[in-house]
Amino acid sequence: MSIAILSSQSMANLESAALAEVSSVRSLIETAVSRCTELFQELYPSSKHSHVALLVGTGHNGCDALGIGCELLREGRSVIALIAGSPPLLKPETSRMHQLFVELGGTIKSCSPVNDEIDFKSLDSLRNASVWIDGLFGFGLNRPVTGIAAEAIQFINGLKKEIVSLDIPSGLSCDLGYFDGNHITATRTFVLGAYKPAHVDELCVGAIGQLHLIDLDLLSFRQRINAPDWTALDPKQLSQLIESIKRKSASHKVSNGKILIIAGSRRYPGAAVLACLGASVSGAGLIHALVPESSQTPLLTLQPEIIFETRLPNLDKFNSIVLGPGWVPGNSKVFEEILLYASAHPNIRIVLDAGCFHFVKERLNQGARLHPNFVLTPHYGEFSKLFPEITARIETTEPEFRINRLEAVSWATSLSSAHIVLKGARTHIASPDGSVASIIRSSPLLAHAGQGDVFAGLLGGICAHTHELKKAACLAAMLQAEVALQFSSAHPCALTLQPSELVRQLPSFLPSED
Repeated sequence: MSIAILSSQSMANLESAALAEVSSVRSLIETAVSRCTELFQELYPSSKHSHVALLVGTGHNGCDALGIGCELLREGRSVIALIAGSPPLLKPETSRMHQLFVELGGTIKSCSPVNDEIDFKSLDSLRNASVWIDGLFGFGLNRPVTGIAAEAIQFINGLKKEIVSLDIPSGLSCDLGYFDGNHITATRTFVLGAYKPAHVDELCVGAIGQLHLIDLDLLSFRQRINAPDWTALDPKQLSQLIESIKRKSASHKVSNGKILIIAGSRRYPGAAVLACLGASVSGAGLIHALVPESSQTPLLTLQPEIIFETRLPNLDKFNSIVLGPGWVPGNSKVFEEILLYASAHPNIRIVLDAGCFHFVKERLNQGARLHPNFVLTPHYGEFSKLFPEITARIETTEPEFRINRLEAVSWATSLSSAHIVLKGARTHIASPDGSVASIIRSSPLLAHAGQGDVFAGLLGGICAHTHELKKAACLAAMLQAEVALQFSSAHPCALTLQPSELVRQLPSFLPSED
């Protein structure tokens, strides 16, 4: 199932809803400590990690870290805690856990400033730990880290040890991601209760490490709070999505959908080939292509079943149209004719890719919109040209005006009335109803020219035999990401994944059941 992505305010509201009914602060902390400890022991057994260090703040995140430390002490490990803050400032539950930690034999080290700097020579014993647990700041951090806390972060990062961050690496904003670059660089992040916007921000990928969701039994209260409909797509959903669009036993080629691909140019003939290759593994029954002559010979070699068009055909016979891969400079009359047809025929699905974005931009500048049966597939650079005023809000250095990418792509759908797939290391699929679904993992091997062309064809082909555009976009994006991850796992020395190789890998792809 999809897991909610919640802002800091929404997460606070969710916790308040739980505390008002069935839980208490102490029981919530105990649940987090128990489940985090269980996962930590699985990932870092005592036989290999007998010395553990904690980075502890004064709030409940510090309490969680100390609680895990108490359980590790009971297991017989050596645990040392670096407290970044004055003990009198500890919250009541954190102070209680601090006392228990000491009673169980844990060692406490305080960040004691000497001439406004930490005396790191007094902290040499911390260097023996093979793994750190970061519990300095939680999801409530709303400003850059300075002073002693910033020095502690730099010290721990400099040790080059394994780091497990609780909920969010300290120094990152839960809602906005980076502040100023002074943050913990985690090996793993134990996500508490629900994903946060920073967990699906591609700029934070290098800081959060591998994500592990820790269920705190809070999401049953999700309907009691007013929060945006943001979700993280669970890879386990992929099998269900594939099953939902598989061909019926009595199907024939027409019943599985017909797609028209308009792509390629003299400069980019390969884009048309790659888009058609993507469509070829999508399940669509018939593929028609309006492509330049330079693309036709390789397509006939690779896909002799392709039906070529010499001009824009009667659009009544198609279930989906892909317009734009490598389509430079494009044809405004073709764009307008497809736009006019689609506005009168809401059952046809239209995938718009890079080559027609300048036409889309002109339309948006005129105050006009598209329609919910359209889907735009920009990467961030293309998105910034389509929606410069939104991108400016993502990139501003003024936190009070800054928005995250989930807010940005949702805003863009409201301006355009179209679905939008914002491609990247973390892909976001936004719908005109305001919902956003995010891919929580991907592979850097996908950063290769032509992958966007394959994606457009794959998405268009899936759209040809399902009316649910959002489902089609989620399936296409997850398939591309998971195939790349599986390829990377099978070929650990691979430096890239060519688009044509992804197409070859896709039919034999086996979704993980983990």
